[in-house]
Amino acid sequence: MARWDAKNLEIRTRSVEQALVPLVAQITTLVNLKERIKLTDKSKQILKAAGTNIQKAIDSFSNVGQTIAAENDDIADDMNETCSEALKSGEIILKLTDLNESLSLDKAAIVQVSRVLLGSITRSLLLADVVAVKKLVRAAEKVDEKLRELENVHIFTDFVQAFSQFGADMVELAHVSGDRQNDLKDDKQRAEMCAARAVLEKSTMMLLTSCKTCLRHPDSPLALGNRSGVFQCMRTAMSTLKEIVQENSYEPSLEMSRGLGMEFKDFEVAVEVLFQRPDDTEIRPEIMDKLKKIISDSENLINSEFIPSPKKNRIMAYCANLRDLLQDLIGEFKTCSDESLDESLCQLLKQISKIMNDINTDLTNVSLDLLTEVFINQAWKPNLQKLRLSSVNGDPGSVDLYGEKLEEDSRKMKEVSKLICNITQSEPVVITANKIEENMKIFLPQLVSAAKILSGHPSSKISLENMEVFANVWETQVEEWTTLLRNVTHFDKRCGSEHKLSSKRSNKDDSEECNTL
Repeated sequence: MARWDAKNLEIRTRSVEQALVPLVAQITTLVNLKERIKLTDKSKQILKAAGTNIQKAIDSFSNVGQTIAAENDDIADDMNETCSEALKSGEIILKLTDLNESLSLDKAAIVQVSRVLLGSITRSLLLADVVAVKKLVRAAEKVDEKLRELENVHIFTDFVQAFSQFGADMVELAHVSGDRQNDLKDDKQRAEMCAARAVLEKSTMMLLTSCKTCLRHPDSPLALGNRSGVFQCMRTAMSTLKEIVQENSYEPSLEMSRGLGMEFKDFEVAVEVLFQRPDDTEIRPEIMDKLKKIISDSENLINSEFIPSPKKNRIMAYCANLRDLLQDLIGEFKTCSDESLDESLCQLLKQISKIMNDINTDLTNVSLDLLTEVFINQAWKPNLQKLRLSSVNGDPGSVDLYGEKLEEDSRKMKEVSKLICNITQSEPVVITANKIEENMKIFLPQLVSAAKILSGHPSSKISLENMEVFANVWETQVEEWTTLLRNVTHFDKRCGSEHKLSSKRSNKDDSEECNTL
């Protein structure tokens, strides 16, 4: 486990924030009193009561903290130190708010001690949070230990016993990781954790059937590989869980562009800054760099075999136009005053922004067209069904054929997802979509392997059950992917036909409009 610095911890969970709210409210009321104001007897009583309430809250915090310290040696010193600081601060506040012998309130002293108090209480809460993190890590390690046992089991009765314990440990991990996921403040971390937990949930049934198949056909390399793939998926998912909670600074391992939608927005913000501060020497090269990146990313994005040529040519023409305007922009920046903007520069920037809006609109339309096609045609469904039938009928050649067709369907879905993730401005959605795609990519070869195992043993009920589980999991992933992207694009079946009609009308004008760019 990572070494925690109790002096420099950042609040990353909602529960810690919420626990601090009542104490912060009491202290805020206290320090908002006017400095050295003369108080009546009634006011002194109220002030003393506030100090007493704060001290009681501190005592409660400290008692819990000291109990946690006694049960966790690795944080005991830090926890006892912070509790001691909090108790001392409480005693000082109690004295400062007891004005029986004083005529005025020393606000400066209260502010100073309140800062120390809040720091101590915050560190105590965060150290308590470390205990929750340890609980999750221990739960994950117990599951990992059971996975190693399952991997080495060769007798069916031993497997049943080991899997039963594994199931109980998985339930515990699902519970504590679910609590942690809901408590995380960072949307990206929450999305990563949700995706990892989903993989663990789906993999549990695949693990059961793949292990049973491996026990039934111990000499089959395909069965062994099928099972090994599930083990690897689960270990990767648990590694993600532990990274997120242990370091609290997990970054997605997959390198992802922020997306053109965000890049367009960044460009517009930079232009607004230029209009507001024309003398800003750093914003001009920043604008040019952003424009270059937009052009490059737009060209790379549409380099897909699934985008119709007219749409592709149209966007390429827009990009060529932007390259010409970029050269004009470089020239304008060289000649334009650093203190004001010429009318020609303003018009040039407006022209660039309009073309970017046109690119964004076209990419949105292309994304909707492709998503509509995938959703309505659903070519993967008959291919999946034929893969199932081929395996049941003992036809390995057809299994290979329809496995390749599903691979083609999966590639098209990935291209659609790539487009839609570029028009969205939600990083959690991008993370979730990429994780689902990653699962589809990983699970598909395993599905084909399961089908091949069955095609070699068509009378095996265990092999049939295994293939059906893998097929159902892959089908579920595709349906989750479709639902996610439909929500992102606000796609609605009721307006699907209208969209297709508008697309047909725009396609007629594509070649003509490209010539005018």
